[in-house]
Amino acid sequence: MITDKRTMSYNLDFKSSISFILIIVLIYLGVYYISVTLSLLLLEGKTEPSLNLDGDFYSLNYLLTSLVVFFVLHSKAKANSFLNFSRYFALRRPATLEHFVNFTAIYAIYYGTVELTSIYFGFKTPPFIYYLYETTDYVVLGFIAVMFCAPFIEELIFRGYLYQGWRRTGLGNYGTIALTSVLFTLFHLGQSNLHMLGYVFVFGLLLGAARYKSSSLYLPIYLHFLNNVMQMVQLGILVN
Repeated sequence: MITDKRTMSYNLDFKSSISFILIIVLIYLGVYYISVTLSLLLLEGKTEPSLNLDGDFYSLNYLLTSLVVFFVLHSKAKANSFLNFSRYFALRRPATLEHFVNFTAIYAIYYGTVELTSIYFGFKTPPFIYYLYETTDYVVLGFIAVMFCAPFIEELIFRGYLYQGWRRTGLGNYGTIALTSVLFTLFHLGQSNLHMLGYVFVFGLLLGAARYKSSSLYLPIYLHFLNNVMQMVQLGILVN
């Protein structure tokens, strides 16, 4: 780890980066297996495969994971006394209205392109996405997990902690945007098929560009939220 008080930066070296990524992976796996174990003990007739297709289980597991991840991120920011949480994660001030308008327009082009290419090539939504939607009884729980926790926590990880830690290294801003987009795509590996992963990567680039141009994490969080809203509305229309 390299700190520079003159520029108020916090640079992640290779070892620190790998350690952080491993911690996040272990948190997600750890919370998942604890949740599965407790559910199998407390709920009769449940199996691990059935839990993986249960929308309520998915939402609750994601909420618990988000709490643990947030605690880790907050602790890491707090450990650097010269940077408080809001400063490190670029949450001190929102992006300008111009940035919000411009990137909303860019997102609209992205979303339209995704829809047109999906129709043209016959790409289909993975079946398990429908199962999760149809097995969600506690809609509010799912809404909080998908609409709020996912955009906030994922942006804190990729366009927050990792972006801030890598942008002043040899990667620079462009290299950091590319690398965080690759990791963002891998993060969604179990939730998407191959063609969807390509869209996720492009979306990651868009979120990284928003972070770079606005110097604020609020814009990527907003775009991520907007994307999840659009996906849920579309899914609801398809299912119904």
